[in-house]
Amino acid sequence: PYTMAASPITSPGFIEDAAAFMQDGKVCLLTTDLEGDVTGVAGAGALFKSDDGLTFDMADTEVGYYPIPDHYADYDPANVNKIFYWVAGFQRPKVLNLNGRPRYFYAPSGWNVTGGDRTEVYVMRINDAPQENLNTNIIINGDFEEGTGIADANWGDTPTAGKLPGWTWGSSTKIVLNASNGTLGYGNGTGNLVSPTSDQQVGFNDNLASTNNSSLWQTFNTVPGVEYEVAFSMGGIYFAGNTMSITASIYDGPLLGGTPLSTFTESRPSAQGNGYNAPGSFTFTAVSSQSTLLLVESSANSDSCDPAVDNVSVRVAVMPSLSIDNPRIISGNKFGFDWRLTSGRGVDVYRTEDLLQPFGLISSNEWSETFIDPVPPSSSGFYTIVPEGEVL
Repeated sequence: PYTMAASPITSPGFIEDAAAFMQDGKVCLLTTDLEGDVTGVAGAGALFKSDDGLTFDMADTEVGYYPIPDHYADYDPANVNKIFYWVAGFQRPKVLNLNGRPRYFYAPSGWNVTGGDRTEVYVMRINDAPQENLNTNIIINGDFEEGTGIADANWGDTPTAGKLPGWTWGSSTKIVLNASNGTLGYGNGTGNLVSPTSDQQVGFNDNLASTNNSSLWQTFNTVPGVEYEVAFSMGGIYFAGNTMSITASIYDGPLLGGTPLSTFTESRPSAQGNGYNAPGSFTFTAVSSQSTLLLVESSANSDSCDPAVDNVSVRVAVMPSLSIDNPRIISGNKFGFDWRLTSGRGVDVYRTEDLLQPFGLISSNEWSETFIDPVPPSSSGFYTIVPEGEVL
């Protein structure tokens, strides 16, 4: 079932043993670079990056790993048994992803650093890479601000490709002028609904009982196996006592239909009055290179009242971020610090007196915001904490 590419997809040079994995929404290709043709470091590994797995920007290529001595603090040339190859490099690199991020690196080498008579396999914990691009919204025109101007109409203007680029819509869907410049929000001029950011919004003028034409959808690129977070703001304008709701569904591929990968409904009862809810969100894991988001009014009956949506986004789901603050000596010379984890999981706390020695697990599944070490460390004491259950 494979097709050979018409030309090489990486730079020329002696590279081999390619392994592919995902990181920060990029397709990464890790290869050996034993001659240093790509990185300039003999025995290193080359890390190529791509948006689609086929087109790699050579300017974005970097050293994926260095020769063994750079990673092994106890490296002593006198102890090394050079069984195979002329340089202390890793070969056949492999990467293990946990929770959508690369966590461990595995590679054999023909150099046995302990002097044994067999080749060895090396395992290393991967440093967490920067995640600057994780906040990028994959959805085009998620705030509905792009496109040409629209008319000042009470219940919104009919969308066109020029007025609402990036989206496809049903026949009862309207795009509405912002209210910050004195024009109408979504409504009839008596009770207007203004979006949280006082900008343009999309309104739905139909309901579930009307073979729903109040719909909005967009297909976007995804990476199989990567988890994404979908978020949107939903509001309602009322002239009758009904509950408004909008259902968001994610479908695999560019076409709607079949069983959705994930579905979420945001509702607003009439008792809350005109206005917007706090943003709702849900996650899904992509199974192919494209996914489709469908937003549809799912109110049972919205006669004389209508929902609207604004600030739609799809982003790579961020791994729980962990921070340590305020390290200090407290009563009894005990050591403590504050930690925060942006998820509901606990943390495991490790301590070592010497960074060349293995870390010791001293507390598991901590939940309190302040951790106290009952044994005062020496001046060289060091702490780190990881989400519960992950191996350091």
